[in-house]
Amino acid sequence: KSPAIVDASADIQNAARRLAWAKFINAGQICISPDYVLVEESVKPALIVALKKAIHEMYGLEIKSNPNYPRIVNSAHFSRLESYIMSDRPGKGEIVIGGETDHEERFISPTVIDCPGNNDILFEEEIFGPLLPLQTWRELGSVIEFINQRPKPLALYIFSGNRKNQNEIIRKTRSGGVCINTALLHFMNNNLPFGGDNHSGIGKSHGYEGFLAFTNQRSIMRQWFPFNIADIAKPPYKVWHKKLVSFLLQWWP
Repeated sequence: KSPAIVDASADIQNAARRLAWAKFINAGQICISPDYVLVEESVKPALIVALKKAIHEMYGLEIKSNPNYPRIVNSAHFSRLESYIMSDRPGKGEIVIGGETDHEERFISPTVIDCPGNNDILFEEEIFGPLLPLQTWRELGSVIEFINQRPKPLALYIFSGNRKNQNEIIRKTRSGGVCINTALLHFMNNNLPFGGDNHSGIGKSHGYEGFLAFTNQRSIMRQWFPFNIADIAKPPYKVWHKKLVSFLLQWWP
């Protein structure tokens, strides 16, 4: 699960546009899609309004008929996602944007859910679909604690104009990758190694890091000097052996 953090210093309009693009492209069926948003309480209403505007800018008011908005990959995946937005789901929140579904077409509209607590199933399982739960916070420490109580994410997205907050989140959390004031784009930069951390994966790919990860390096050592330490560090051992080897090891590269 890849969290997004929005604090009060963020450019809310830009944050909403970039979150909406990153979350609802391919109907959220991307492994590094923002999985949930932790938004500072004072700017949550503005973020919801801006997300609704951003969704309509991309897909219009009749999203179901927009050819740019895809469907869920199969019926089983659709049913799982639909169960997350049913009114009787555990720890349910309020659907503030979207929520429309069509089983025959495997259509689920871009959906934003205002969740009052962290016991909602949406915060426990990877969503991999167009459902975006929101949870509010007042102290940055609670955000860091919330993230650290869960498996280490593949990606972490920070929307903030406060450099101190940015650095504190990065310093006190772990994730495969981080984007600041954007999302997904670290995957497209071949100069940045891409991969997970602990629960979300090991190793890195892309660019030079990918070359190292997917090749099997062979070590070759060539002896060019007439003798080496192996010629003298062999039995029978005498007192001068120990002294000489100890001396040479001090200067061993």
